[in-house]
Amino acid sequence: MTLADLDADTIRRYRIYFDHLRPGHVWSSLTDEAFLMRIGAAVRARDGVVHPNLAGLVCFGDFNEITNVLPYYFLDYREHLAANVRWTDRVCSGDASWSGNIFDFFFRISQSITAGVKIPFRIAADNVTRIDDTDVHKSLREVLANALIHADYHGRQGIVIDKYPKR
Repeated sequence: MTLADLDADTIRRYRIYFDHLRPGHVWSSLTDEAFLMRIGAAVRARDGVVHPNLAGLVCFGDFNEITNVLPYYFLDYREHLAANVRWTDRVCSGDASWSGNIFDFFFRISQSITAGVKIPFRIAADNVTRIDDTDVHKSLREVLANALIHADYHGRQGIVIDKYPKR
């Protein structure tokens, strides 16, 4: 595999996110190839060609490319908010409407996972901005990130996240 096998749109979105978190960082001016090597998503092989490693593939790859290497890779989010339907919302990596990688999956479902969490009224230090992010929101995003990052993608079952009204 080469870097051309990765999803260019995902890499672009990741770089925008990176620049937002670290404005002016020295890596922001690097080419995609150099940037991916710096963040540990790609390596230069003995043949001199830069290849994505497994982390780079699952983070920035396309579902079809990922499953060429990890045949049982699958991400599935199912929201069960009504008793009479199988699910009220579903996002799965193999539906061909998006990349299917873990970076895009995280951002596609993180708001759904935290939807319904109570938000007490708090004002930031500027006395103008409301703080809408609670410790519960942060914890749920951390749980999701850990599940995606530390999963055994060589296993025979993908990741399934089921959300119910009270759990």
